[in-house]
Amino acid sequence: MIERFLVVLMQVISLFLLMGAGFILSKAKLLTEVGTKQVSAILVNAVTPCLVVTTLQIDWDAQVLKEIGTIVLILAGAFVLLILASLLLFRKEPDDARATLRFGVIFSNCGYMGLPLVTAVLGSGTTLIAALMIVVFNFFVFTYGIVLMGGKKAFSPRALINPVIVSMVIGAALMLLRIKLPGPIATAAGSIASLNSPLAMITIGAQLARADLSSIFNQARLYKTTLIRNIIFPVVIAFLLLPLQINRTTYIALVILFGTPVAGVTSIFAEKYDRDSQLAAQMVSLTTILSIITLPLIAVLAEVMRH
Repeated sequence: MIERFLVVLMQVISLFLLMGAGFILSKAKLLTEVGTKQVSAILVNAVTPCLVVTTLQIDWDAQVLKEIGTIVLILAGAFVLLILASLLLFRKEPDDARATLRFGVIFSNCGYMGLPLVTAVLGSGTTLIAALMIVVFNFFVFTYGIVLMGGKKAFSPRALINPVIVSMVIGAALMLLRIKLPGPIATAAGSIASLNSPLAMITIGAQLARADLSSIFNQARLYKTTLIRNIIFPVVIAFLLLPLQINRTTYIALVILFGTPVAGVTSIFAEKYDRDSQLAAQMVSLTTILSIITLPLIAVLAEVMRH
């Protein structure tokens, strides 16, 4: 158990070193706020779609389709559960803070931090699981997430026409039709997809560099959010997944993905819909910093539960 903890810890530290590069680049004014937003745009509009499409370039049979369908249903059910649980939380907070806090505890950094972690710890075979998580995550962010932060009037079905969802449709169609990307295209797409880990971590580090870190360690509600997002919710998910008898690797991967810190999109949505953007940035910062401790613990818990 200690050995596994150290393995995960080393992987988390490697991610934090990448974040450190982004932090230093930002502090040195070599990566500006505008530059960070542009890198984020590259991640959302190019890297993640390429990752989704290339991940779905697999040979399938009835069993594979069944596994994919099962994982998607589990993910959707988990998000519905987290949404319902969040309604019981932060009731005494002002409206703007309440919406921001609830958004933060529901949506974890499963793509930028979760994907590189599960693939590093469990192997490249878990990339498909992480890709499916990213798609389901985006579906709920651009439906319930918009309603939560912007109100019902803010939502439009057009929000679902985004690069991640579109890439999932394209990838699924290519997979079902057994169409493989031509060699040069597959190589180029794979190269772009491989940028996910370094670019994502550098972006998070740059965002942390611009946060007021001195103000995040003296707010009780931020520690409460960290406890819920980084520990309680993934532990609940871990127990609820046990009776489903999914394979061990998938089980551990899902628990780790749900154990990642508050998603960076929380800050983007808070700013876009005039919610508490400062609180959002503080949540992302504290949960990310403390995840260096909580993520290895959650990973070890998942492994122990499915020994």
